[in-house]
Amino acid sequence: AEELQSVLDESEVVEATNLIPQQGAAPVAAPPAERPTEMAQIEERVQRALAAGNLTGAELELTLAQKAWRSSGSFAQAAAPLREQIARARAQQDDERRSAEKLRLLLERGRSRLDLGEFDDARMVFEAALDIDPNSPEGADGIARADAGLAAQAEESARAAQASELMRESSAHLASDAPEAAAE
Repeated sequence: AEELQSVLDESEVVEATNLIPQQGAAPVAAPPAERPTEMAQIEERVQRALAAGNLTGAELELTLAQKAWRSSGSFAQAAAPLREQIARARAQQDDERRSAEKLRLLLERGRSRLDLGEFDDARMVFEAALDIDPNSPEGADGIARADAGLAAQAEESARAAQASELMRESSAHLASDAPEAAAE
């Protein structure tokens, strides 16, 4: 009970209302004329909680109101759109969490590929990260580092090819000089 109260206090979603039953007191159903007003108040608190990203607070509002209204079938019908809105917000929040986790894992894998000198793979992984979050500075930096690594590899490969050609030319030159030296 203390944990529930602390959640409610922190969220500032539930204000002092007659919807939360007092200990030992059974909830009293409001007269039918007051129900639309109460529902509007509940809806307002749920909307504030949703706007603040406090889905648990929004769900608590509906749960507490349902307890206060106990057997009213009209509450379930009136609260259905709010429950659907909370479910959509929860699904969106879950999608955002999954995307953030994918991004984290891709960035981690990209850094690992850079460390291993696998610049083609690193670039591909960082591109996938930017597909999730085009504004990721770490994704953009990773691509730049991968491109720099690829350029360094290409330059090193060109120098190695040039050195190999020089070695071949030197060997050929030495081989052609050998018969002349033997004749002397």
